[in-house]
Amino acid sequence: MLIPLMKDCFGMDVNINYFQWKFLDNPAGKFEGFVALSEHDEVAAYYGVIPEIYDINNIRRTIFQSGDTMTHSAHRRKGLFFKTATRCYNYLRENERLFVIGFGGKESTPGLEKMQWQHLFRVSYFFKTYYACKLKKILGMAQAAKEYNINENCDVEDIARLKNQNRQTQGVLKYFSPELFKWKLANPLFDFRKIGVYDGNKKLQAYIIYCIQNNKMLICDFDEIVPRSNALKLLFRYVDYSVAETKYKGVFSFTNDGSDYAKTLRNNGYIVNKFSFGPLKDTIPFMICTDEDNFKSVNNPKLWNLCPLYHDSF
Repeated sequence: MLIPLMKDCFGMDVNINYFQWKFLDNPAGKFEGFVALSEHDEVAAYYGVIPEIYDINNIRRTIFQSGDTMTHSAHRRKGLFFKTATRCYNYLRENERLFVIGFGGKESTPGLEKMQWQHLFRVSYFFKTYYACKLKKILGMAQAAKEYNINENCDVEDIARLKNQNRQTQGVLKYFSPELFKWKLANPLFDFRKIGVYDGNKKLQAYIIYCIQNNKMLICDFDEIVPRSNALKLLFRYVDYSVAETKYKGVFSFTNDGSDYAKTLRNNGYIVNKFSFGPLKDTIPFMICTDEDNFKSVNNPKLWNLCPLYHDSF
C-alpha cells in the first residue's frame, strides 16, 4: 500500500522487497509506522521510524531514526504529516522510547521544528571532482587495484570485525554488527561495493564501502586498523584512479565537521564548498526529538562520527 505513495512523493519505482528489507528484516528490531487513510481507504500519508542500536558513552541502547515521511500530492495541506508524526511520538513516549534522530530535508525540517525537534549540528558534503582525480592519475598518485593488491569484494565479517576493534568507549556510536552490515548492504536500491587491503596473514587492514549515485561515487563508510598503516591511503588512491578511469563526475561523502571521518577525508584531498553557490553547497540539519536528559547526553558534535551508512536511505 506504500508503493504508490513512494512513486507519487519521490518518483521512486520500488517493489515489496524494499519494504520487506527496510521495515521487517532490520536486525535492530521492529519498525513503528502510522498511516492516514482517505475516505476511500487509500493511504494518504505515512510516518514511521526504524530502530537502531547505539552505544552512547558506552551504554548500549535502541533509538529510532525517522524516514520515508510521505504525504500523497492529492492530500497535502491537510495536516496529515503533523497528525501521523504526533501519533508516532506519543506512542513512543507512552512506551518510554521517545528518542528519534533524523536528517532534515528542505520540506521536512520546518515541520519538524514546529514539533519541537532540536538541531544537533549540520552535516557537510566532502568531495573531489573528476578533474582532481584525473590529475592524481596523471601525476602517478592514483593506481589500479592490481598495483596495490586491493581486494575488490572483501568479506563483510572482516569489515565488522575491524569496525568493532576500533570502537571507542566514549561518544555516540552506531553499533555495526555483522548482521547489521549485511542488512545495510542488502539495500535493494543500491549496489554497494567493498574494497579492502589484507596483510600477509589475511587480516583486513582497511576498507572502503561505496556505491554509484547519479554518475558520482558515494563513499558510504571506511575504517582502518589501529595503529594506522598505509592501507587506507592506498584505497583512497584507488578511488581516485577509478573516478578518473570511469569518468564519473566525482566522488563525495558526508559527515559532521570535526569528526574523525571528516579529518580523514580532508587528509585525502576532499574539500567542502563554503560558498552559497556551486556543487554540494547545501548542508543537512541533523536533528533529534527526545526528552531533555537524552538531548543533553548527545548534544555535542564531537561525540558523533557520522557517515552515509548512518542515514536511513543507505
